[in-house]
Amino acid sequence: SLLTIAVAAAVMFATVAVNSSSTVAEPFGGADTRITIDGRDRALADRAVSEARTRWGTIDVTAHQAVAVPGTIQRLDMRDQDPHGPYSTNILDLRAGRYPEAPGEVALTDDAADLLAADLHAEVTIGGERSTVVGLVENPADLSDDFVLVAPGALATPDELTVLVDTTNERD
Repeated sequence: SLLTIAVAAAVMFATVAVNSSSTVAEPFGGADTRITIDGRDRALADRAVSEARTRWGTIDVTAHQAVAVPGTIQRLDMRDQDPHGPYSTNILDLRAGRYPEAPGEVALTDDAADLLAADLHAEVTIGGERSTVVGLVENPADLSDDFVLVAPGALATPDELTVLVDTTNERD
């Protein structure tokens, strides 16, 4: 019960979406639960991720930051997501080029590329940083999902974290 209290405290500002049907779970890449954690309090977010890992073992974490598109009032979701994560491999597809591997590299969805007037190998300014487009990506479970993918670990100050878990793997 102490673990339950710790998890509840750690994810106090989180929202959880649970779906049991496999067709509904597909948007979660094979996971059945998506936990959204406020990333602005890094200590709380780290504690929540740690508790999720302790409780369910295999998890997949994606950091998100909303960034302004220069010259517009629009914003894009910048994602720090491991393309080889246990659930990300089903919700992230490389269409051309390669995945970002280092700071200063990004991959774009089609609509993000159109918004930035950029193509593969172009230089773009996103979130105040100059980056090279090394890949074109999509979320095959949601083709209207527009985002900028950065290398894993490249997003230091996320607005929120998404944690994908399979609750059938809950540990005692």
